[in-house]
Amino acid sequence: MFGDYEAKAVFSRSVYLAFYKPSNKYVALKRISADNTTDEEMSRVCHEISYLRELNHPNILTIESVFVKNFDINIIFPFYCFGSCSEAIKNFFFTGFPEIIAALILRDMLTALDYLHKRGIVHRSIRASKVLLNQTSAVLMGFRDATSLMLNGKRIKCLHSLPQSKKSVNWYAPEILEQNLIGYSEKSDIYSVGITCCELANGIAPFADLPSTLMLTEKIRGNQPSLLDCSTFPTDEIIAQAMESGIGIGEAWAADQTRQIYSSRSLSDHFHKFAEQCMARFPDNRPTAQYLLTQHQFFKQCRHTSLEEQLKIFLEPVDFDRIDTDNLAQKPDIDELSKGINEKMNINDTIEKNRILIPKYLNILTSAPQLMKEMIEILDFFIVYFGGKSSLCRIIENCFVISRNKMDNISINSTTIARFLEVNNINFTPVYKKTRASTKSFISKEQIELKDVRNENDTFLYSFVNNDKKLTVKITSSEIVEVSCDICTEFCEHCHTLLTIIESKDEENHFYNSSKRTSDDKIESQSKRLKLDEENLENDSNILNSSIDVQEIKIKKKKKVKEDPAESFKNLEKLKVLTSENLMKAFGRESQERTFTDFTEFCAKIMKENSSLIALAHDLTVEQADTTTWHELRIGRITASRFHEATRCTMKNGSFVDKVMGKKSGWSFAMMRGTVLEEYVFEEVKKEFPQLQRSGLIMNQNTNPLFAASPDGLHDDFVLEIKCPSTQHTFEQYIDVNKLSKKYFAQIQLQMFVTEKKKALLAVAHLDFEKTRELTKVWIPLDPDYIEEMIQQATEFYEKAIFPALKKKFLKKL
Repeated sequence: MFGDYEAKAVFSRSVYLAFYKPSNKYVALKRISADNTTDEEMSRVCHEISYLRELNHPNILTIESVFVKNFDINIIFPFYCFGSCSEAIKNFFFTGFPEIIAALILRDMLTALDYLHKRGIVHRSIRASKVLLNQTSAVLMGFRDATSLMLNGKRIKCLHSLPQSKKSVNWYAPEILEQNLIGYSEKSDIYSVGITCCELANGIAPFADLPSTLMLTEKIRGNQPSLLDCSTFPTDEIIAQAMESGIGIGEAWAADQTRQIYSSRSLSDHFHKFAEQCMARFPDNRPTAQYLLTQHQFFKQCRHTSLEEQLKIFLEPVDFDRIDTDNLAQKPDIDELSKGINEKMNINDTIEKNRILIPKYLNILTSAPQLMKEMIEILDFFIVYFGGKSSLCRIIENCFVISRNKMDNISINSTTIARFLEVNNINFTPVYKKTRASTKSFISKEQIELKDVRNENDTFLYSFVNNDKKLTVKITSSEIVEVSCDICTEFCEHCHTLLTIIESKDEENHFYNSSKRTSDDKIESQSKRLKLDEENLENDSNILNSSIDVQEIKIKKKKKVKEDPAESFKNLEKLKVLTSENLMKAFGRESQERTFTDFTEFCAKIMKENSSLIALAHDLTVEQADTTTWHELRIGRITASRFHEATRCTMKNGSFVDKVMGKKSGWSFAMMRGTVLEEYVFEEVKKEFPQLQRSGLIMNQNTNPLFAASPDGLHDDFVLEIKCPSTQHTFEQYIDVNKLSKKYFAQIQLQMFVTEKKKALLAVAHLDFEKTRELTKVWIPLDPDYIEEMIQQATEFYEKAIFPALKKKFLKKL
C-alpha cells in the first residue's frame, strides 16, 4: 500500500490494479524499478512521461500522477477495463475484430495521430498492443519511441534515427528500416496503421512468422499484407493437393475451423482499400490521417454507432461492486503481493507473457467461485508436465474463456483440457511428469472403452464414451461406411473426431511400411481416404474421447482406378507443348524482346496450331486432381478457382504466386466431404440432364491462353459446378446468388467464359445429402461486363507477377 493507493490485483510484473481512496475509483499503477532498469531505458521512461504530461487529447493516454518511493517510479493511469487490443484479440476475438469494431478503433487511432502529426510528433510505435480499450473509446499509449519533427522552433522535413524498440520492427515502415538519406516523416505512422489494421482484422500481426531479414525484403519490395476474407483467403483451391504433402486429415481438421471463418466472411471493399492505401510502399502515396478521417468511405459506417454499443455485444464490462477484494489481495504491500502470487504460480519470468490467474475481467472470479482454484490446479498441472510453455498456457486461456461463456454446461477437468489439446492440434502422445519417478501418462487408456467387435460380413466397432454414449463404426471390406451415435441426432463433430483418430492410425501404418512401397503404391496413397485395418482396430484402445455431441454420418467412397505412372508419362509427353514450361522456353528461343504482349500472342498462336491437343488434354484430365497431367497443365495458368484472388492479390512474390507456379497446399475436412460426395451429386444431376458429361481441364485458344477452367460437368447448354457445404451458414450462402461469395461467383463466370457457355448450374448438396440425396439447383447467367473487367484485372496481375515468375523459373537455363 502506498498512502491512498491500495493494491488489489497484479496484471503483470510491473502493472497493478489499485484502489484510490480519495476519489473512490480504480486506477492502473505502473511501477518501474530504478535498480533493475538501465540508464538508457530510464531515459526513455522519462521521455514518455514528459510527452504524456504535455499532450491533452481524449484518445491519448493521460497520466494522473507520478511519484517516487524507494527508488521506484510509480505512474498512475486511468484503468481501462478491456486492456489492450492485442489482449482482446488473444482472449476473445481469435480471428480478429468484426469490421465495425475495427473501424471504430482505427478511427480513434487516426484521431489521436492527427492530433500528434499537427504538432510535429511521430509516434513510431503504432501496434495493437499500444491501443487500450475501455467501454467508450480507444486510446493510444506507448510514447517511449515518440520523437518530434520540430528542431530549434522550426519543422524539419524528415528524421533518420532508428527507434530503439525491437518489438515494433514488424510494424515499421520500409523507409525507417532502409535507414537511407531520404529519411522518414509522419507518413511512417500511417504505414504502421495499415499493419495494425491487418492485425485487428485477422487476429495476427503480418510478418509475425517471418525472419527479420525476409520481412525487411518483403517490405522493401512493396509486398503488402492483406485482410483475410473470402476474396483473399484460399479455400477450395487446395483440394486434394495436400495428399502429397503428408498432412493428415486429423491435423488439418483443427486448422480448418479457423480457415472456414476467414473463407466464409466478407470484408467491405472500402476496408481492403483503406489497408492498401495505408501500406503503400512510398510515403508520398499514403494519405494523411486527416484525409483518412474526413474523406475515406471506410469510416462512414461509424456515424450511426459507437464503440460502447459494439463492445458490449461481445464483452462484459467490469462490475467493481462484485469484486471480492479479500480474495484478490490479502497482503498490504505490493512487493509481498507480487511475490506471493508469483510463487504460487511458479512460473517466474513467464507471468508477464501468460497473465492467466489475474484477468482484467475481475467479475468473472466472483461469478465462478471455484474457477480460480481450478485454474491454479490446471496451471500447476501444465507447468509440471510441460515446463510452463506459453503456448500451452494460451490453450488454458481458451479453456478459461469458454468456461466463462458456458459456465452452466462445462466444467474444467481433464476431459475439457483434452478437448482443447485436440482442437489446438497438440499431439496425444504420452507426456510424463518430469519431477516424479512415476510414468503414468496424462491421457490414460481407461478413458475409452472398446467392446464387442464382431467379425462377420460387416465388422462393427463399439466405442463407449464416459459410459453414457456409444459410437458405432460399421466397416465393410476395410472401408468405413457408417459412423453413428445412439444418443445424438443433430449434426455434430464427435464422429469426425473419431474418424480423424482412425485416419491418424492408418497413416501411422502407412509410414511404418513406406520402405516397402513401390512408386505405384505412393501414387495410390495420394487418393487414399478413410480406411481401416480391422486387425489393428481390434487391438487398439487408444482412441481419445471428446466432450461434444455425436450425430450419425455416412461416408461412402467409391474406389478409384489407380493412375498408371507409365500412361501418365506418355500423356505428358503428348501434351508437353501446352505446358507453361515448354511455352516459355519456346518463346525465349524465338523472341528477343520477351515482352508480355509478345508472350500472350505467342501462346495463342501455339494453342491454335495444336487445337487437337487441347481436346486431348480435356479428355485425359477428366479425373482432374487424380491425374498428374491435370496438375502439370495448370502450372502458370490462372484457373477458375483462383480467378478472383488473381484480381485482388497485390503481392508479386507471395503464396498465391507460389500456388499458380505449382506449390502444394493443405487439406480440410470440408474439402474431404466435397471430394467424397461430388460423384454422387453429379449422378443426381445427370438423371435430369442425361447429356451431362464429366469435364477435364479446358483451355480455349479463342478466348485467352492464360486462363483455364475445370468445371465439374459440361452440357451443351451450360456448365456444372458442384458444392457440398458442411455447415448451414455456408449452405445458405451457396443457394442465394446475392449471398454467394465473390470468389465462387468469379469462378463460375470464368468457367462460362472459357467454355463459351451462356449460363451455369450450381448444384448444392444438402447437409443431409448422404441420407436424402436432396440438392438445390441455382442457375447463374453469364455477365459479359463483369467478366471483361475481371479478365483485364487478372491479366494485369499476370503481367506483373506470374510472367516474371515464369521467366525466372524456365528461362534461367537458356
